[in-house]
Amino acid sequence: MPIPGKGGSNWGYSWTPVVGPALGGIYGGLFYQAIFEASLNLWFWLVTILIAAILLTSFRVELRKAQQHLNRVEGD
Repeated sequence: MPIPGKGGSNWGYSWTPVVGPALGGIYGGLFYQAIFEASLNLWFWLVTILIAAILLTSFRVELRKAQQHLNRVEGD
């Protein structure tokens, strides 16, 4: 939106509010079935591994960004 002083839109982040809730909903349903209906199936484990991989990758990316920021600050 054209709001004065708003700053950039940061479209690189825009996928997060879409993908996060979708994966959370899918995983919530699979988790419910796995725990409360004792239905540990292949989909539960595949989605668990996928979510773990996404989280680990995003943590690595954020840590790398933080390290680069610290290097720039220390270099000034």
